[in-house]
Amino acid sequence: MVGGVIAERRKQRREDPLSHMLTSDRGGDRLSDDKVMSIVILLLNAGHEATVHTTGNGVKCILQNRIDLVMLFATPE
Repeated sequence: MVGGVIAERRKQRREDPLSHMLTSDRGGDRLSDDKVMSIVILLLNAGHEATVHTTGNGVKCILQNRIDLVMLFATPE
């Protein structure tokens, strides 16, 4: 799936981080598709892990401290 998106961005660039990775070069060196794929997978996993753990830790804290849920969600803030 990531490989398909990389191929699509090579043909049709957009204003996004992936297109930037594919077009940037340093002294004539460019990232290979394999390197870009590794970076994309790393970023996706890092974002996923951070979100899962933050959410889980927040719920655990609410439950352990017996925070009143009605009060907690009484306002949109």
